[in-house]
Amino acid sequence: MKSEIMQAIRSNGFSSMEDVEAVVFETNGSMSVIKRSSSNSKTSTLSDIIDPKKS
Repeated sequence: MKSEIMQAIRSNGFSSMEDVEAVVFETNGSMSVIKRSSSNSKTSTLSDIIDPKKS
């Protein structure tokens, strides 16, 4: 599983994990790689993601 996640990150043009905010497993089985952002926008695409560490 780790190698698939790393491949998705590379495929999305990232060379450093420091640039990645999250990797999301979508309901269709694909993976979305979210770029780290310096803003804490209230319109984040991660707003509907449940963080198991916080629940």
